[in-house]
Amino acid sequence: MERLMEKELRKRQSHLTQAGTGVMLFAAWRVISVNLYLGLGMLPLEMIHEAAAEFGLNEKFFLIFLIALVACVLLWQLSIRMYIGLSAAAEGKGKTKGWLYLAVTAVVMAAELQMAWVAFDIDRILAGEAMEINVIISTIISFFMELASAYVLLELLLSGVRVKLLRKKMKE
Repeated sequence: MERLMEKELRKRQSHLTQAGTGVMLFAAWRVISVNLYLGLGMLPLEMIHEAAAEFGLNEKFFLIFLIALVACVLLWQLSIRMYIGLSAAAEGKGKTKGWLYLAVTAVVMAAELQMAWVAFDIDRILAGEAMEINVIISTIISFFMELASAYVLLELLLSGVRVKLLRKKMKE
């Protein structure tokens, strides 16, 4: 029985390390994709002009403010996902971590599922709005990327809980 638990523990630790790496890779992908999105001119300049005029702001100042805001949000997301990934990788390699990173993982996973729903743009589809083919392709890709990221977070969460339970059981 002890050997089976040790085998299961090693398997789950391996999954935990792999899932932690996956979370960090998805974090890097998110930063890269947002930068590509903004860098390829997908920023809605008309909306920026309208918003700056409505609030009486200088357009350059407003654009710099928006870029700084996006950068802060990206850094915040990156730091949370790096914390999750590094904690999972450390626990997968045998270090004992607390439950906090698993709780954060559950919250991020719920947000990720919400983002998948938003990325699918279900409201536009249900309204029957016509979309360009590049928008449809981008929507489908975003949807599956969000789902894949949520799956990696789920695998991390399940493996992390299992590792903790197995360690506790083996100490008894």
